[in-house]
Amino acid sequence: MTLERVCDGDVAAEAFAAMLDIYHEAFSEGTRMPDAKLVELSNRGAAIIFVWKDGGEVLGFAIVAPFVHKGFVHLDYFAIKKDVRGIGRGSELLTALRAELATLFPDMQAMTLETVDDAEGSRIRFYQRQGAKRLRNVPYFFPAYGNHDPVPMEILLFPLNPSFIAKKPFVQDVISTLYTELHAKPENDPALQQLLKRLPNHVESE
Repeated sequence: MTLERVCDGDVAAEAFAAMLDIYHEAFSEGTRMPDAKLVELSNRGAAIIFVWKDGGEVLGFAIVAPFVHKGFVHLDYFAIKKDVRGIGRGSELLTALRAELATLFPDMQAMTLETVDDAEGSRIRFYQRQGAKRLRNVPYFFPAYGNHDPVPMEILLFPLNPSFIAKKPFVQDVISTLYTELHAKPENDPALQQLLKRLPNHVESE
């Protein structure tokens, strides 16, 4: 199993096409960034696309957005091919990804993730088994694409620095950066301002 980076501008690659197939199956239209936007972000270095391969077959992918100036890298999208889910491939991919990010960005404090749990609660438990911290008292809405309504989600943090502790200023920076730099919302966006206003002074994580 290998983790490979889809090089900037390499949008016609077979691996990229296979990644898009998994991407379209795994994410709903309202939470899925348009393909052209992914290409644009990758080409200017604002997003890094990794594919997880077994031989020549793409079994999964991860798309990360590094915010070096804020001390975190965001796991924007992550998915495993449908017919190989449930046999540990996701754990393997996350382990390889975190090792790669620690090498690429040694000064990063944490990897963040926007997610919504499934009915059984198994999705967030999966991420917690991989080392993620759940911010229990931090409200968050994903600013959906197109004409879709915002989606209630949670922000999870994967510490990349062993001494990292999530505190209000860091979480505030994460939310603001995701809205303004990743999702291209203005700083005075009403939803963003409401989230920042509701942010507790003490962040509880588990």
